[in-house]
Amino acid sequence: MAFSATIHEETLALAKELMKEPEVLRVEDTDTVNENIEHMYFLSDPREKIETLRKLIASINPKRAIVFLNRNEEVDLATVKLKYHHINAEGIYSNTSKEDRKKALEGFRSGKVQLLISSDIAARGLDVKDVTHIFNLNLPSDPKEYLHRSGRTGRAGDFGTSISIISPVELSLIKKYEKHLNIVVKPKKVFKGKIMDSFRE
Repeated sequence: MAFSATIHEETLALAKELMKEPEVLRVEDTDTVNENIEHMYFLSDPREKIETLRKLIASINPKRAIVFLNRNEEVDLATVKLKYHHINAEGIYSNTSKEDRKKALEGFRSGKVQLLISSDIAARGLDVKDVTHIFNLNLPSDPKEYLHRSGRTGRAGDFGTSISIISPVELSLIKKYEKHLNIVVKPKKVFKGKIMDSFRE
């Protein structure tokens, strides 16, 4: 048996050479989200997103969480700021060396690293157990990318939480996810160290 995320004509030709009467089983991509994942968002000034994340970490104290950012330089900056606040965080992105990536992932899997700060590309193929929370510090334009990010938590029957820290201009993307993925992303706020329901603007 052979498995592949994508099958090209060259791959099929090779399979026919090496295997006797190979059959191809295709699993269709679906825009469905794991029902064990709760989705919420917090409004923040763009310049205060790291501080909002810090407050959420202090309130929730997640066992193991992945923080997603869109650009490599943002991953570096967020990692430095979180470490300054004595939060065990490590960052990985497309240009991270194999040695540094291995060290960061080993620390994350062992529990020594609480937060893994990552770009979408660096997180491809990443499979870590017991990820309790996903944090989005900026949002992907494609709902499917949001789906893939959220899918890092709530695995193997566990419950998970996907949290987006957004500026007001990003509210349109939240609505886009809700429509395309048929989910509800609840508005929340942090008040005196506690997470509370908020109202949608």
